[in-house]
Amino acid sequence: MRWFLPIDVVNKLEAEGPYAWVQYTPGEPILANRPNEGSVKRRNERKRIGQKKAFIKSEAKKRKAQVQEAKRKKIIKRVERKMAAVARERAWTQRLAELQQLEAEKAAKA
Repeated sequence: MRWFLPIDVVNKLEAEGPYAWVQYTPGEPILANRPNEGSVKRRNERKRIGQKKAFIKSEAKKRKAQVQEAKRKKIIKRVERKMAAVARERAWTQRLAELQQLEAEKAAKA
């Protein structure tokens, strides 16, 4: 047989007043983590805590993504600088060879 009792009466002797009426079978415990069948106490608080955790997690993910992107850009710039330095070095080597060839031609003419 099922009948209704205020949840406070079920869980403690002196109730301040029912905050939820729940279906109750004598001898069976009412679980606090099943608010549709048991306690609705702290439902909003748990929801708020969950939302806060989810927000913190999403912000951490955003921050991590930003850091990764910045790191990637930094590495790309470093590689570009190195490639530019190699290109300058090659150009200088080529120019030096041309100058030496011109000097050799001048020396051959003179």
